[in-house]
Amino acid sequence: MLTCQGILRSQLLWNRIERGYYLTCRVRISSPRFWIRPLPKKQIKIFQIISELRDDKNMTFPQISDYLNNSTNLTPKRSKRGFYPPIVQSIYSKMNKREERIKQIPKPIIYDVGLMVE
Repeated sequence: MLTCQGILRSQLLWNRIERGYYLTCRVRISSPRFWIRPLPKKQIKIFQIISELRDDKNMTFPQISDYLNNSTNLTPKRSKRGFYPPIVQSIYSKMNKREERIKQIPKPIIYDVGLMVE
């Protein structure tokens, strides 16, 4: 929760109703953009290839895994046998969820609205 008491209690000209009266409020802002961990370039490259093959060329996950194993020198993390369809599908779905979460624009919550009298 982000609040700034100094701003809330300051006597700004734009929130002055009449002499001696001031509006106050608190605003809660939460966003997934505050805690995004950057991805390694290798992961981004793998996702871009998978996404392009899946979305643009309508390839299936087995076809994509064969392509990645035969046509690139990329390897998945923690897999000794290369790409296989469940890994490709997992990468694709997790990265799409991540992108959707990042694109969300949360609405700020305004609460504790009040009127201060000087």
